[in-house]
Amino acid sequence: MRSGRPRYATRTTLTVAALSLIAMILGPVNAGAKPPVEVKPYRAVLSPSTALASSETLALTLYNDSSNQELGSADLRVPTGLTITNVVGGTYVASTRTIQYRSLSIAPGTMAQVGTFRAAASCAGGDFDFQITAKQSNNFSGPPGNDFVLVAEGSNLTVSFPTDACELRFITQPKDAQIDMRITGTQDFGAQLSPPDATSPQVALVDPASGDPIASFTGAITVTLDPGSGTLAGTTSRAADGGVATFDNLSVDEPGTYTLEATTSGAAPESSDQFEIVPQFCPEDVDCTTSFTGNGGQSRTDITLEEFNPDLDTDAGALISQFITQGALLDCNYADGTPYTEFTNFEYFYTFSNDERFATITTVVKKRLFNEISNNGASKLEVCFDAKGQTFLDDAGQETTSHALLPTCNKVDASMYPCIVNQFKQGADAVVVYTVPGSYNSDPRGRS
Repeated sequence: MRSGRPRYATRTTLTVAALSLIAMILGPVNAGAKPPVEVKPYRAVLSPSTALASSETLALTLYNDSSNQELGSADLRVPTGLTITNVVGGTYVASTRTIQYRSLSIAPGTMAQVGTFRAAASCAGGDFDFQITAKQSNNFSGPPGNDFVLVAEGSNLTVSFPTDACELRFITQPKDAQIDMRITGTQDFGAQLSPPDATSPQVALVDPASGDPIASFTGAITVTLDPGSGTLAGTTSRAADGGVATFDNLSVDEPGTYTLEATTSGAAPESSDQFEIVPQFCPEDVDCTTSFTGNGGQSRTDITLEEFNPDLDTDAGALISQFITQGALLDCNYADGTPYTEFTNFEYFYTFSNDERFATITTVVKKRLFNEISNNGASKLEVCFDAKGQTFLDDAGQETTSHALLPTCNKVDASMYPCIVNQFKQGADAVVVYTVPGSYNSDPRGRS
């Protein structure tokens, strides 16, 4: 009895060990396990990849690189900025910008051109990237395991469109400004446009057919100053936002009448309206003074007066006074027809003050220069005046639109017409003082 017990125990132990070894070799058993899902590769090509015009017919070709599964359906997503028409072989859903291709049944290892469509880009052109999803099912259904996997190598879903006759347009024009002060803007181009900042000059790249900015355009627009007598300071090249470039820190260091010229790649240059850079804005009811001296070769000076009224308040405003020497001399005579002697080389000194929208101009010619013209018989200076085609009274009290000598202020209404306050010699220098009301005539800008 004792000898049989060890043999039984030993046999039992061996049997358990053998079963354990078999279990280790076989591993865990899962009756519900499925074979691994096959990766189903495919390629997609849009052609041509480079459009020859802003509107092009594109073809979509799909390559089924799977070993045993049909490619049944696909969705092609159209990038913003393209207009889609003439869809063949699929259905365009405008709300999702998707062309749906169904019931394709492209066999493994084969390819098929599944459809064509017409794509039109704006005149700005550019590169447009399409996106695509493909499935095994013909009705674009099923879990993610039903999806095909796009292979980048051998695929092409980017189409380049050329730039085609876009136009630059100043949608906010530059306004008059003082020397070295920021140039602001005034909106000009109408109801279709809503520029982001109408307080600064703005330039848009627009579609000439609609006049609307090209929202997809983000390229650089550059402005330069014309003519080039002054220097344009500030950021002169700006990236467009929604097709519009805003120039919010421009200034000019010399007085004059200028335009801005805008340029960008793929469009013709565009010029702004004229604007003026002036030495000083003089507020209403405030006396202001400035001066300008120099040696010269010219005896003609343009004085520009404007009722500056940014808030459109008819009882508010300001005067801009500007002095610019010009090369041409005016040809004036006295009232009796006697010609007067012109000074062609003199030193000049100007001051002006603005009180109740009047400008007072004092011109001084030094004694030495005044006496250089021998036997001129002159005891005083006269003002030869030109109102740029506007009506004023000459020294004979007659209305004129041409250049003529100004009358003295005791002969005319100084609140309506320019006139001479006094003519005298001061320390033997010749001095003439005359006034110009800011709105003495019908010129809406009050120019003289």
